[in-house]
Amino acid sequence: MLVIAGIIEGFFSPNPIIPDPFKYLFGLGLFIILVMYCNRKRTSANR
Repeated sequence: MLVIAGIIEGFFSPNPIIPDPFKYLFGLGLFIILVMYCNRKRTSANR
């Protein structure tokens, strides 16, 4: 997860070509994916 955060901060956040609303939507999308990942049902193989 730290590698992904580093890539976003290093290449995506400071880029002036990408409009700010798109950056906020991208961050919101990543947050939703993280919440879905944390709330997923665990199977018996993962216990």
